[in-house]
Parts: sequence; structure tokens; C-alpha cells
Amino acid sequence: ADELRNSGGETESIPLFQHAIELDPNFAMAYARLAAIYSNVGEEDRCLENSKKAFDLRERVSERERYYITEHYYQAIGDLEKRKESLESAIKAYPNNSNPYANLAYDYNLYYGQFEKAIPLANEFTRLEPNAPFGYFHAALPYMALNRPEEAQSLMQRAVDAKADNLFAHSLMYQLAFLNGDADG
Repeated sequence: ADELRNSGGETESIPLFQHAIELDPNFAMAYARLAAIYSNVGEEDRCLENSKKAFDLRERVSERERYYITEHYYQAIGDLEKRKESLESAIKAYPNNSNPYANLAYDYNLYYGQFEKAIPLANEFTRLEPNAPFGYFHAALPYMALNRPEEAQSLMQRAVDAKADNLFAHSLMYQLAFLNGDADG
């Protein structure tokens, strides 16, 4: 399920995570992954339901997984300061874990509008996971917000070249092409 999700098959991975939960109703990370997917596709009620279930089971997982579950739960309930604290703690505790970098970059982009802070976090994710799209995407967004479309375009081209592109990456590339009047793009 994780492999399918990471390769761009977010919605296609849902039945696999659901099956994992059928096999083990206490599989906290399966609930957490479902919560993240439902958040990404705009199903907030399902996101909250699965986040709560994962959070209730968080004592059954490793510390690293607990950070993931906790920060997603705080996002689902709208406590962004606690989410930020959890992400910052996760980065300190596990500096080679890529997820907190991408998620904190996302937050700086979307919730805080602190675009300059998002870029190095997203770049660190890309350094750790050069074949995953999220770092490229989360660095390109602030470049767009800072009116630096050439840098955003360059990053997205690097993502394509690294075969680290997904629906989000192609959507952003479309937006860049539109903004630049590039009909072929």
C-alpha cells in the first residue's frame, strides 16, 4: 500500500490500507496513512475519523511512527501549533526521516505563508528522497508564491528527470505553463 501510494497511486492504495485494517483492527499506521490520503483528496470527515483512531492506538507503535500519527492528528483537528511542535521534535529526533521535512514545508507554505522557511525544508526532503515528488513540489510552491517561476519550473523539471513526478507535480507544471503562456506545456 505504501509503495503504491508513494508512486502516485493515492486513491488506489486505499483498499490495500483498508484490507490491512481488516487483518489487524489495531494497525495504527494503516489508519494514519488513510487519514493522510483522505486529507489529500479532501475527505476531511474520513481524515478526522482515521486520524483519531490512529491517535488512540499510538502507544502501540514505535516513537518514529508516533510522531507521524501525532502530527497528522493535530493537523486533522486544526491544532497547527501542536503539529508544528511535533514536526520540529520529529526532525530533531530523526534527522534522516524525510516525512517531517515535507510536512513542515507544507505547513509553512499553506498555513503560515512563510515561504522562505519552506524551501530549505523541502530541499532537505529531496536530499533524503531524491526519487519522491514531495520535496520538489513543496519547494516549487514557495518559489511561485515569491514570484520566482523560473526556479519553480527548474525544480519541477528536475522532478520529472528524476522520475519523481505525480499528479501534484504535473498539476503544478500545468499551472506554471499557464502562467507563462506556454500553450505546449
